[in-house]
Amino acid sequence: MLNKWSATLVERTKSCLHNIDSFNPVDGCLYFKRVDGKYGKITVANLIKGHLEIEVETSNKKIYFATSDELIGAGWAID
Repeated sequence: MLNKWSATLVERTKSCLHNIDSFNPVDGCLYFKRVDGKYGKITVANLIKGHLEIEVETSNKKIYFATSDELIGAGWAID
């Protein structure tokens, strides 16, 4: 998928995924958007375990990524 996100947003996404210990979201989730207009979230609990599993809004489908580069390459970025 073609990634339309800015280099700044891509770097911010990587930073959030790799530095989860530096912040604590109020509801325990990081929220993402995708280039096709979909939205999803990853729980902090999963991130701490190294599981990059996005739960897609409206469908509750879960998509697993092996690396942050794979996640970003699929069109996802921090929202």
